[in-house]
Amino acid sequence: MKKYVITTLLLFLLVGINAVSVSAKVYKENGISYEVKHKEAIVIDAETWEGELTIPSTLGGFKVTGIGSYAFSGKQYEKVTLPDSIKEIGTDAFRNNEKIQSIQMPANLQYLNTRAFSGCSALSGIKFNAKLKEIGYRAFSECISLKKVTLPDSLFSVGEEAFERCYKLNSIKFGKKLAGVGERAFYKNYALKTVHIPSNVNEVEKEAFKKCEDLKKVTFAGSRTKLAEGVFANCISLKKITLPKKLKSVPEKLFYGCKGLKSIKLPETATILKKKAFSYCSNLQSIKMSKKTYAIGDGTFAYTGLKKISLSPNMQFIGNGAFRGTELKSIALRSKVTFIGNKVFADCKKLRSISIPESVRGINPGAFNNCTSLRAIHVAAGNKNYSSQDGVLYNKNKTKLIQYPLHKTNKSFRTPSTLNSIRSNAFSGNAYLENVVVKSKTIGEYAFSGLESLKSVTILSGTTKISTGCFMGCRNLTRLTLPDSVSSIGYGSFESCSFSKVHIPSSLKYLGDNVFEGCTKIQEFEGGTGAKYKVRDGILYNSDQSTLIKYPPKKAAKQFTVPNSVRKVRARAFEYASNLTKLEFGTKLQSFGYHAISEAKNLKSIVINSKKLHSGYYNAVSNCNRLAVIVGPNTSEMRWMASSANATLITL
Repeated sequence: MKKYVITTLLLFLLVGINAVSVSAKVYKENGISYEVKHKEAIVIDAETWEGELTIPSTLGGFKVTGIGSYAFSGKQYEKVTLPDSIKEIGTDAFRNNEKIQSIQMPANLQYLNTRAFSGCSALSGIKFNAKLKEIGYRAFSECISLKKVTLPDSLFSVGEEAFERCYKLNSIKFGKKLAGVGERAFYKNYALKTVHIPSNVNEVEKEAFKKCEDLKKVTFAGSRTKLAEGVFANCISLKKITLPKKLKSVPEKLFYGCKGLKSIKLPETATILKKKAFSYCSNLQSIKMSKKTYAIGDGTFAYTGLKKISLSPNMQFIGNGAFRGTELKSIALRSKVTFIGNKVFADCKKLRSISIPESVRGINPGAFNNCTSLRAIHVAAGNKNYSSQDGVLYNKNKTKLIQYPLHKTNKSFRTPSTLNSIRSNAFSGNAYLENVVVKSKTIGEYAFSGLESLKSVTILSGTTKISTGCFMGCRNLTRLTLPDSVSSIGYGSFESCSFSKVHIPSSLKYLGDNVFEGCTKIQEFEGGTGAKYKVRDGILYNSDQSTLIKYPPKKAAKQFTVPNSVRKVRARAFEYASNLTKLEFGTKLQSFGYHAISEAKNLKSIVINSKKLHSGYYNAVSNCNRLAVIVGPNTSEMRWMASSANATLITL
């Protein structure tokens, strides 16, 4: 269809009625203005703005063959009569005529151009002629009263957005010679209930029927009609559809959000199901797949109601999130499957077990995230890349732990001695583990996050990296053993845990922000004898004590004077310091991190002796409800701090 549009546009530019010569002379007869081209009259205006408009078949002795661009745009005629001699109606010719209710197209009309009747909100009836070839871009868009359209057999093209937002259009009959339906041609035709696509249609373009919310049934007479992206997306009432028999691929988002679709049979020729083709079809429970299908794209069945599926024996590739959030309880991966995409089964909360065939060479991260019913992962003995032990998924030689089943009910787990790394999210969400012993050079991001039954973690010597959010949200974790071999602890690694003592490894070179955020029960830090971090009186600093990193929230002292060496206080350093009533800073203090002093429920006063404070002062103190005064120099920074903390400033 695209070649028709391009050809037509070129025709208009070269010889069409839209290519108006700047030297063309305007004539007038009986209040109607016109131009003469090639011995034919083109109507370009009329003196009347409303009432009845009748265009004669001749003007000045010349046959009237066209209505020019913008000729009657915005005028409010109640009745329009056009002569049968007209072959073309130009761009915006009758646009936004809000009073015209019906119109009969001239017998010789061939082209209806861009927005010709767009916005004619009262137009409820159109009688098309038998010679019309093309309906242009947005020709009848936003004709919100239009209810029924019968297109002639002569028509070969319905342009982009031709009938978009015709909210009341409930019936459309296509002609036998129709070759293409343009992009968004019937977008948001809410009342449309059935569609039959004729056999001559070569292609239905992108989102042609998107958001036709009452559309229930679609049939195709032709076997080779091509479909573009999202043709039926968000058709929430669609229940029955018969796809073209020789369709080779199911396009992206073809049925995205079709909540009424319960089952579907794919053509035998379909080899690829593309990205998000059935995503969010929440009631889709079963699908009959072609034996020739070898690839399922990203998110193809994500968040559908899919309960079972039989994969093609030729299946090779399963894309990222392909079955994410489905109702699958089990699935048999075929012997030709080579790659399993990222998060392919994530959020499949009913999936109980899965077997990995010999052919699989790659399983991307998060493939089984949040599969809370998964009891075991099995791997075929002949697989050269993966293995399983007691239902836990590893690489072949067990140097990498990939996934621990989230419904595995063991209370304790110890990593194999061969382990070098634990993949991100590997244990995240398991509800049963209480005790883990880990030796792994690297522990991936969020690997143990959200384990609410976890009470004890022993990390053995040889472990060097604890990544971002590793034990985040383990609210019942009361005992933590960290070895001196650990050199890196990532952002928020122990957020909201409940241990009372923390050993700071001597080899620690990097400590991310908010590592101990929400750890309200820490009484003291221990260790901290390395080159980068120091512990003094149970408080954590950097090596030269120029930065105060964390004050233990449950430290018993009621008053604390920060060492004068401290120039910077890290974000949330005094968060939940519940016993403190008075806090004093020295003369070298320069900056506060975000909410450096927050939720300190008994804090009554803060003394700041420095005149060098230059950053972080506005949000340094928050939610300290008993704070009465901040004492410090009379500077704009101190005034801002006191104001944002809702405290009185007493100047030094």
